[in-house]
Amino acid sequence: MVQVRTEIAHTLGFKDYAEMSYVFMDRFGYDEVQVAKYRQAIQTQVVPKVVAQRQKQAKRLGLAKLDYFDLGVQFKTGNAKPVGTPIELVAKANHMYHQMAPVAGEFFQHMIDSHLLDLVAKPGKAGGGYAEYIPSIESPFIFSNFNGTSGDVDVLTHEAGHALQTYVARWIQPGDTVFPTNEAAEIFSMSMEFIAYPYMPAFF
Repeated sequence: MVQVRTEIAHTLGFKDYAEMSYVFMDRFGYDEVQVAKYRQAIQTQVVPKVVAQRQKQAKRLGLAKLDYFDLGVQFKTGNAKPVGTPIELVAKANHMYHQMAPVAGEFFQHMIDSHLLDLVAKPGKAGGGYAEYIPSIESPFIFSNFNGTSGDVDVLTHEAGHALQTYVARWIQPGDTVFPTNEAAEIFSMSMEFIAYPYMPAFF
């Protein structure tokens, strides 16, 4: 694959596959040097915090160390489960977004009123969760598979971050330019998780 990818890159006029990959991932305004600095910052600033959190988790579970199959278990008594039916969880989310900011409330009310939420798992439905933008109606759409776990709230909150971003950016046309690059898109979804954190007692 290295030889094939190198040949593709050279044929298209790039010095190597790495340079080509930046173009293919729509990366602009930063280069490999800046990404290397970013990775270093993750290693020195983020990784120690994650390790500390994992150590707390191991202690809660009574383990000397966590194995990969332990990572998803937060408490000996089981992970937190949201309280309420899917309809009730959507109502709680709607209340949260109205409290959060006027534009957030307007956005989520629009999602409900326009039936742009397909959240509940059902036979034959594809797996996963995502937010999409539908240019023909200038609206985002959220897809997920609620299953009664904390993931229901996690996914709805995360994807609402993506959806809110496209809702605010919907004036940009054509529609395929409403989404930012992959890395930038996650700023909105992950930020929404942090912004929503103080509201979580309503869900659990």
